Amino acid sequence: MYEHDEVYLRKLEEGDLPAITGLKRESWLSTHQITIVNSANQKQWLESLDSEDVNAPQNLVMAAGLFVDVGAKKTRGAIFGIYKIFNVDYISRTANVGWDVFENFRGDGRGKNLVKAGAAFCFDILNLHRLDAEILSNNVASLKCAQNAGFSKEGVRRQAVHKLGEYVDSVVFGLLSEERNF
Repeated sequence: MYEHDEVYLRKLEEGDLPAITGLKRESWLSTHQITIVNSANQKQWLESLDSEDVNAPQNLVMAAGLFVDVGAKKTRGAIFGIYKIFNVDYISRTANVGWDVFENFRGDGRGKNLVKAGAAFCFDILNLHRLDAEILSNNVASLKCAQNAGFSKEGVRRQAVHKLGEYVDSVVFGLLSEERNF
């Protein structure tokens, strides 16, 4: 488990899969290629994250939650989202990242905290130098989260993704370890 401010990140568990499936159903319009799959496919995907194949892409998906005070003790609250780290290149010390906040937790600033906690994990624990993120232009909240965490807009992939009969731009962001503001 990793802690940053009031957010904790932990490895995704099989018990998280129903929440992840629900997240895919509610967020598909403002995210890149997401396939809604059944529970067997979800379990197979989760198991693939632990692949020991050295030729397989290195990926990590972490559940995110907030700490809550229970009396005089700090304890882990329910998860509110996920942080995705994929295509990790340990030689160049880079990775692609993404994040999602469950619908019932959106709008209260948790996304900003999630992005910072995930980036801190990448820099502090994985020793990465650069993070890359692509966010659809219709996902205004996620665009704000990236900018709040210090990601720099580096370009736009025009009409990159097709959603509901329209093409949507994909905004390209980057963050270097020395640029972090948290």
